Amino acid sequence: MEENKMWADACPLANIATGMLIISLWSLLFGVASPLGIIGALPWILISFPIILIAIVICFKNGEIINGTVNSILTAMALCQNGIKGLIVLAFVTKGIEVPSEVEAVIALVDGGAYIVGTVLLITLFFICIRTGQKTLGFFILFAILGFFSFAVTNLGFADLNLLAAVSLTIFGAWLVYSGCAMLIENVLGKKILPF
Repeated sequence: MEENKMWADACPLANIATGMLIISLWSLLFGVASPLGIIGALPWILISFPIILIAIVICFKNGEIINGTVNSILTAMALCQNGIKGLIVLAFVTKGIEVPSEVEAVIALVDGGAYIVGTVLLITLFFICIRTGQKTLGFFILFAILGFFSFAVTNLGFADLNLLAAVSLTIFGAWLVYSGCAMLIENVLGKKILPF
């Protein structure tokens, strides 16, 4: 029987790809670009999706259930669904039609519900981090919790918290890039150089 060997750690790749994707969406998050700007983000979203899927498969292959689950839900679904939205907008734009307000309203409600589930998952992850002594990760997950909750409140129509969501998720995205680079250095050199 062949020994079940672990593959290379995919967490640095997942963190860097997710952080890069969040930061690439800054103009949309902060409202600098119009909602049609999602079309311009399509190349980054569509190329990130298969890379993130590969990282997720490797996480599960290596038994990293938390990283695999979090990256599946929060990255592959929550971020890459923007690519599908971009394709929908692109389809309407190429036909010279505005996206109907009814469609936009339903999309907002669907997103609101999904962001609530993401918030619950992040809260669960926060408590796991605290219980396992990963306080730095737990601290930065608080920004993701705030971002997802703010998007839920906004999309469900209770208040406009888009700016709070944008700031929170940008901070979280920057931390993901940093931590991914720190993990990569540790994996290659075999010792922790940068704290994460």
